[in-house]
Amino acid sequence: MNFDHPLKNLSGEQLLGADKKPLTLRWACTESLLAHYPNQEIDGKEKMDRFRLAHRIEQRGDIDLKIEEVSKLKELVGRYFTPLIVGQVWQLLDPAESK
Repeated sequence: MNFDHPLKNLSGEQLLGADKKPLTLRWACTESLLAHYPNQEIDGKEKMDRFRLAHRIEQRGDIDLKIEEVSKLKELVGRYFTPLIVGQVWQLLDPAESK
């Protein structure tokens, strides 16, 4: 999986963050992994698992993901972001299911 894929608006223009840097699949996944979810209590092991996955994603290059990791990313991105981001991220993480 290449996490450098750019995220775009519905017109096809690249989305930019507040710092004017392009938003990517990497950004969406790491943001959702490292976010605090007020209505969700998680233990230290889960926090560490999320940290490790975010750290792997932050490394440049292609990354192989386990099925469980794809599921976790889809779950967290789905909670954290709007439909514009969720739709693109899910299509990139799991193209077969998105059809």
